[in-house]
Amino acid sequence: MSFHLFYIASLVYSATILFGLGVYGWRHRKATSDISFAGTMAVGVCWELCCIMQQTSVSLENQIFWRQASEAGGTILPLVWLSMILCRTGHGSFLRTFWGRALWLVPAIIVAFNFSSSHHHLYLYDFRLTPDGAHLDCRRGPVYIFDDVATYLFTVASLVVLARSLGRPSGAASRQEVILISVATILPLVTDLLFELGLSPAAGENLAPCSLALSAVFCGWAIFRYGALTVTPLAQGLVFETMPDAMLVLDRANRLIHSNSAAQRLIGFDPRSAGGQSTEQVLGRWGTLLLRHAEAAIDEEVAMEKNGGEAFFSLSIVPLVNTGGVTTGRLIALRDITEHKRAEENLRQSQKMEAIGQLAGGVAHDFNNLLAASMMQIGLLQQEPNLAPEVRTALAELEEGTQRAAALTRQLLMFARRQLVHRKALNLAKVLEGFHKMLKRLLGENIELSLITGDSMWVDADAGMIEQVVMNLCVNGRDSMPCGGLLGIRAEHVELDAAAPAPRRAGRFVCLSVTDTGCGIRQEDRERIFEPFFTTKEVGKGTGLGLATVYGIVKQHDGWIEMESIVGSGTAFRVFLPVCDAPVAVKVSETREPASRGNETILVVEDDDSLRKVVVSGLRRLGYCVLAAGNGAEALGQWEAFEGTIALLFTDMIMPGEMTGMELANRLRAKNDSLKVIVSSGYGVQLSRLEELAEPGFHFLHKPYRSTTLAAAVRACLDQKVGGEG
Repeated sequence: MSFHLFYIASLVYSATILFGLGVYGWRHRKATSDISFAGTMAVGVCWELCCIMQQTSVSLENQIFWRQASEAGGTILPLVWLSMILCRTGHGSFLRTFWGRALWLVPAIIVAFNFSSSHHHLYLYDFRLTPDGAHLDCRRGPVYIFDDVATYLFTVASLVVLARSLGRPSGAASRQEVILISVATILPLVTDLLFELGLSPAAGENLAPCSLALSAVFCGWAIFRYGALTVTPLAQGLVFETMPDAMLVLDRANRLIHSNSAAQRLIGFDPRSAGGQSTEQVLGRWGTLLLRHAEAAIDEEVAMEKNGGEAFFSLSIVPLVNTGGVTTGRLIALRDITEHKRAEENLRQSQKMEAIGQLAGGVAHDFNNLLAASMMQIGLLQQEPNLAPEVRTALAELEEGTQRAAALTRQLLMFARRQLVHRKALNLAKVLEGFHKMLKRLLGENIELSLITGDSMWVDADAGMIEQVVMNLCVNGRDSMPCGGLLGIRAEHVELDAAAPAPRRAGRFVCLSVTDTGCGIRQEDRERIFEPFFTTKEVGKGTGLGLATVYGIVKQHDGWIEMESIVGSGTAFRVFLPVCDAPVAVKVSETREPASRGNETILVVEDDDSLRKVVVSGLRRLGYCVLAAGNGAEALGQWEAFEGTIALLFTDMIMPGEMTGMELANRLRAKNDSLKVIVSSGYGVQLSRLEELAEPGFHFLHKPYRSTTLAAAVRACLDQKVGGEG
């Protein structure tokens, strides 16, 4: 009797220990990354309580019920313990698989046979008290034997999992944890075997419930004292969950068994719906894509429809092979590379723009030389006396044409970023009125053009750039009306308050509107219309640079552009430019100033033959002595061969060979510091930088130029005092 009370006290003590460890495990569940330890302790407490109730019950009926309940606890606990081991060693995902769930059928069936044994005698039956009344005896059926076998198998499985994890972690702490948990797993198994073999030292009582408390202490000590075993799976789980790539794990049957939050966000599915279903059922079209590529290890790019547009993804599939060389599943990594592809495309577009810019700059340079020669020849002809009125008119029209060609060349250079923006107070109304006639010819007879503007529309702008904005917007409107329509240009003053939504801002502005009655712009294209090389036109009918150029010019002028469009009705572009004050009017003489003359010696260095000849001819007609050279080497030869004094070097900036115009000037200035220099170039940006660094005596002339402009520049440079001049 005294031992019986001691056994009951031991059970109560064990239950108390298990309860305390369970509470501690629950409170520290975040530190251990799961609740498996606390859950195991809870099942252990229930088992201990059932054993206590059996030992303290008086009636045979109550003892039978609590014996069945304690047997049920002993049936369930080994699988719960195995589940804890799987979670602690990083194999918890197995429990969510089909076979992991199927394992729970084993204790469920055994428990069902346990509580219904009175009907079939397959578990425990024929209950009776021993002659001394201290113990409950019974007979055992085949299911009870199967229960013992299942219990031992679950325990052995726990030991196998622990043994396999013993070689994986590193460090003494990891080994100590594995050893302690292994000992904790073996203790109940040993005590139960002793009881079944009749070798229990507790007078026929099963000490397995009491040994469970010692096992729980060992296990808790291992988990909370060492815990190194969980570091690797915890780190792996953390890396898997926090990966920015979508990660999915498929089993051999291509069922989804695990995924991270990135996959759930990217693909858009509820992981709770994945249990037991095929990948296609859970992931839809994504599942079809993944299974189509899931036969081998791959690493490639795939395209998918996403949010109404095309998206690109990097797809990697790696087979999961166990130690026996058997493929048990697949790991899939999916990364959204749409932005990366767009960045690559933008880089290609920028390189394309750079190439086009270089081409445009080269064309503009050569064209500037042709224009300069033409303008010089026209200027020389205009200086001839006794010209017939119709000839003089024709020359004036030719000069106007070359000026417009020069403006177009400057726009090419602006596109190539080799031309400075020359902003000044500009009456937008006058620009539009002067541009109106050319626009009508450009748009064609089937486009009705209307212009509405006030008298005074002053903005701080570059005239050539504003003309380019208007022309690009008008051409864009014309192309949207292949069968003809109405194109309207309107300029008006607007005043915006501080409540205006971005990009609008408070202040006074001139609003330039260009509207058409064309086909309109689709909603999906409106966010991209200002992107370089984006066009909705047919191949060969659009470069995609028109609106991008407009956007860039408007930004350079501290303004912004708005767009409204209705598909099938037309489009309206509105350009807002800040208002500026009108300049003070200055009376300009209508008569041409006579060309400045002289008799000094000038060395002209120009690689373009036609321009060099006309410059030499023009300067000689003004009385100058002119030497000519086609490059820097020839110029140095002319300098050395000439016995007199060369007063002025007139040189092109870019020339064939290794010597530029500035390098030639510096070499000749080293021989004669009083030498005057005029450097000519069609690249405004280039000349602007040189002007900032130039010494006294250096002048710069933009191509193309008139004969009168050249004459004035030469005379002004020669009259300037530099170097050792008195």
